[in-house]
Amino acid sequence: MNSHLPIVRKFGKASAILVESGNTRGQLDEELAPQRFLRTEVLPLLLSLACVGLVTAVLVFLDQHVAVNLVPIAYLIPVIIAATQWGIWPATLASIVSMASADFFFFPPIFSFQVEDPQEVVDLLLFLVVALVSSNLASRLRRETDMLRLREKEIQNLYEFSRRLAACFTVSDLIAAIQTYLSGTLASRPFSSSPKRTANSSCPIPVPCPDRCPRWCTTASPHWSRASRSRPAP
Repeated sequence: MNSHLPIVRKFGKASAILVESGNTRGQLDEELAPQRFLRTEVLPLLLSLACVGLVTAVLVFLDQHVAVNLVPIAYLIPVIIAATQWGIWPATLASIVSMASADFFFFPPIFSFQVEDPQEVVDLLLFLVVALVSSNLASRLRRETDMLRLREKEIQNLYEFSRRLAACFTVSDLIAAIQTYLSGTLASRPFSSSPKRTANSSCPIPVPCPDRCPRWCTTASPHWSRASRSRPAP
């Protein structure tokens, strides 16, 4: 049993480093939460509105007849951009604002949301439907692309981990390879910020643990703890 104590200590140090980094990251996440909300939720909406405003400004400087003919195609550009860059909600906002801008600036009566010709009402509703469908498809394509990139990154991490394992000749090399892999894998995962233990918690350590903590860590920790207390240090 004494021969396993150095391994236990090294694994304990690696776990302590991961837990400490998780606590620090949790505090930083709480402090930067308002800025992250503005950057990820509010800013895309404002940028989608800016794209619609830019297209409207270009169409206003064109001839009225030419602008009316270009409205269905021109206003699809900010919708597709918003869907591929920022997601479905900015694209939906861009679709609604584009329809309202087309009605207000280019369909008679000008500078009014009232529409006199029923055919123009049908055209505006048809444009809205096409814009919403296009934005949904573009947003779905964006999500699938992000998922493929994430899977590619995970496969690359596993491949690098397998290469490091193949090059391990000592226990220290093995521990270093596992620590490097866990650090890289858990770096993009959220950590629990609550230090309290629950009744159904299987983790024996009353500190925040990563949500992807390996099961063998939680089950082996009590045995390591008892071994450490019952055996004197060499």
